[in-house]
Amino acid sequence: VLDSAFALRQLRNRALGLENDNVWYVAPDHQGGLWLALDNGIARLERADHLSLFNKQLGLLGTVRALQRHSGRLYAATSQGIYRLQPGRGPEAPQAQFEPVPGAAGEAWALATVGTELYAATPRGLLRLDGARAETVLPEHARSLLALPGGRLAVGLREGLVVLAREGAGWAPRLRLEGEVAGREVRAMAAGNEPGTIWLGTNQEGVYRLALNPGGAPSVTFWGTEAGLPAGPVEPFRARGRLLVRTRQGIFFFENASGGPSAGLGTFKPYLELSRAQADSARPPAWLMDLPGGGLAAEMGGQFYALQPDATAPGGFARRPLAALARIQEDVAERTLIDSDGTLWRGGYEGLVRIGAQALWGSRAAGPAVEFGALLRTVRLGRDSVVFRGAGAAPALRLPYLFGTLRLEYAAPAFDYAAGTEYQ
Repeated sequence: VLDSAFALRQLRNRALGLENDNVWYVAPDHQGGLWLALDNGIARLERADHLSLFNKQLGLLGTVRALQRHSGRLYAATSQGIYRLQPGRGPEAPQAQFEPVPGAAGEAWALATVGTELYAATPRGLLRLDGARAETVLPEHARSLLALPGGRLAVGLREGLVVLAREGAGWAPRLRLEGEVAGREVRAMAAGNEPGTIWLGTNQEGVYRLALNPGGAPSVTFWGTEAGLPAGPVEPFRARGRLLVRTRQGIFFFENASGGPSAGLGTFKPYLELSRAQADSARPPAWLMDLPGGGLAAEMGGQFYALQPDATAPGGFARRPLAALARIQEDVAERTLIDSDGTLWRGGYEGLVRIGAQALWGSRAAGPAVEFGALLRTVRLGRDSVVFRGAGAAPALRLPYLFGTLRLEYAAPAFDYAAGTEYQ
């Protein structure tokens, strides 16, 4: 694919996903895609700035476990190592590709930026990455990371947690928890609503809250199914400026009855505030993420939406479908990153998908502004009288008052945003 100056912008062949290299015919559609007639079947090629897939053909090996934007570069932690996205290198290699970070081969679980440095949690320890090499900082099985105020770093371990603080050019442990979390593997962490609190999700059910008390011993509180959480692992995260937890039954929020970080009271309840925008107050969203500039991306009832606060809309949110996101297969849905320009990256078992901001949101951050022509098939007067059969010029009609009911059958050919069609 060439641009208007005949510079090579996109290359696709069998090595990069086509069924074969023989392309006999090319036809564009009105949504910017290219349909290719091949030796065996047809294929649709997305615009490079709309949707791209990065997998083993483009250097990315393994299941994507974490994504991090660091110093303007995208890093991916996978089941086979840590990779950095390299831009295209001119006509000889126009396609952006991932390359492995030297010294970071093998399974990796999490990435975090602390100041100007990038760190990774791996089974062989906590690694510091500088692009050219990986250096072991803590030789313990690390599972999760959370950057804390004051340049500190919380590291979830195979059994427990350690909080590191700067000491000269290196790091020193300032707090270590083992028995307090019953020797469980800390798989996810998020900052709490109160200062100095960290919420921990483990490989077993329930969630822990760690309160870092200045000048005193930390306190640890556990909530499980008796506090309203569903059975199974729980993943704490932050969205809408508050702590939420992701469970097998959707997203829940914590309601602290006493309002203090040291109290053991409180329960978890389904997060139904956004579901009311869908006229479904019984099911919490399954996935939720903040959008740059305000608003949210959410999965509710098996559909993906962009939500913007709107006092006049049902539930206080205006929603627009994100059908481009729904097109990603379930096995490419483990981790998501949204850049400041609205570009969305979503990775999982089959690799990493990039959806450009224009393709995902349209011209406005609230969602895609889809425009396409409907194809009128049949026009009926009342129930029986057909006045137009979908071919030729439509007749100029003058309809009697008594026959004021028209029934129109039409097709709305929108490949990218089929869910964006609304009926009235």
